Amino acid sequence: MFFQVFTLLSFFLLDAAIGVPVRQKRTTQDAPWINPCVSNGASGGQALPPGLPSPPTQASPSVKELIETFRYRIDDAATKSNSLRQTMFTERIGSLQLESVYNGMHIDGMPLISDIEEWQNSNDTTKVVKADYKSLSKILVFMHQVKLDEIEHNNSTLKRYIEDTINDIYNSLCTLHNLLFCLNDSIDSHVTRDIMPQSQREIVLVSLRNQRDYVIAKDTMHFLFALKDSYISILSQM
Repeated sequence: MFFQVFTLLSFFLLDAAIGVPVRQKRTTQDAPWINPCVSNGASGGQALPPGLPSPPTQASPSVKELIETFRYRIDDAATKSNSLRQTMFTERIGSLQLESVYNGMHIDGMPLISDIEEWQNSNDTTKVVKADYKSLSKILVFMHQVKLDEIEHNNSTLKRYIEDTINDIYNSLCTLHNLLFCLNDSIDSHVTRDIMPQSQREIVLVSLRNQRDYVIAKDTMHFLFALKDSYISILSQM
């Protein structure tokens, strides 16, 4: 027993001595929306053989080009979230009467369409982008919980639809991240998982969990389509 304790203590001290972190309070794995552009191991491209000239440096995209990219990406995310909502209705709800009731529900912590900032001129761009980044991060908090519960409690029939929506939101967030960089700015305070009420994470009844997931998917869809329309309006004024 003494030897086991001594061995474990030795490994602990060795890790500390060489700089191996013993515990991390918060990482991008805990809150991946902090760094949405992580390449997941993708390389930066093949090196050229010696003696060959380097290719011309590609010009960085302009603010307007990034906004245009975001508009297309958020449209993809909105379309995927609509597919998720429709599939949830078919497989989990199946009642127009229940759908009508659920359409009038909203879960605290999820963004509202009214949270979308109005853009009047280029001076508003940074403020608008930061607000939208925050709203999309909030959606991801809820969508990740939907995914976790889907994997744990169901046959994962909706997993592909959930993942497609999440991935497209991350693509959109990455564009906003790059847009802020282009504007010489960044997010100072990121959203945390605490915005989702714990009571919503601990739902046991299947019917209530289906209700929660449908409301999240429904509100995500409405928000993303409204956000797309907002950026179409911004582009028309630039």
